[in-house]
Amino acid sequence: MQVQNHVKLPAGGYWYRCSRVELVDEMVKWELDPNSCYSFFEAYRQTPHRQLVEASDEIALRNFVKSWGPLYFSYPWESTWGNSQPINNYWNERDKLRATVQVLASLEETGMQRLALTQLLETLHKTSLDDIALHSIRQALQLPGNLHSGFDKSFRDWLERATSNQIEAATLAVVKNGLLIWSPLTSPEFAVERVGERNVPRAELGLHSLFDALNWMIWQDLSQNHPWQFCPECRKVFQPKWRHETKFCGSACAHRKASRDNWQRKHGTEGRKDGTQEAR
Repeated sequence: MQVQNHVKLPAGGYWYRCSRVELVDEMVKWELDPNSCYSFFEAYRQTPHRQLVEASDEIALRNFVKSWGPLYFSYPWESTWGNSQPINNYWNERDKLRATVQVLASLEETGMQRLALTQLLETLHKTSLDDIALHSIRQALQLPGNLHSGFDKSFRDWLERATSNQIEAATLAVVKNGLLIWSPLTSPEFAVERVGERNVPRAELGLHSLFDALNWMIWQDLSQNHPWQFCPECRKVFQPKWRHETKFCGSACAHRKASRDNWQRKHGTEGRKDGTQEAR
């Protein structure tokens, strides 16, 4: 990707990695390393958004924070040990990003839209962000309930009994109403940098936190035609590491599918759900 933009940050254009990270008493504690900074576009190439989306335990979370710094603070003068945030904040932000990529992946995998939409709404409810989102969906689909009813029983019942067409309409409403943008991204701005005797125009992005940047990275993935997708074997949402077509999330799923297909061919059960052999 050819870099055309600069990032407008309060820390002089860079974020800072951590020299020390510990998870103690339900808190993430860190110490920034003022000698280990990185640029926004360097970070994008190394896919920190994938690392957070795929983080499944505290070890993965600790590695993420050590490599990329805290989600909302990255000032070199805040390098003293003892800065902290609740661990649950990080899991919530991970769930938001994960819900985003699941919905985006389900646009082409319609069979996964009910699951993706349900998990998105559960995430909205858990993080107390459901009022506007659910109101928009209720309004678009004329569902029962009002702005203050939240993710209530009527909505859960609707998700279970809605037709595939209704679920698809709800999924499209979520995307089209901008409900997958979890942080307000500042509009692009223009700036002029003096380089020698020349005035050089720059396009700047007003991203003031790492979490803003992770949202932008998911948007950039889609704009660069590098989408997320569902693994047909384990149904996990993933993003291929390479641009060529990849069907499975990893070799284990691909091998398991190939082994099952081979067994079914050998026993004459391919295509049968009950696993019984066709009568001859």
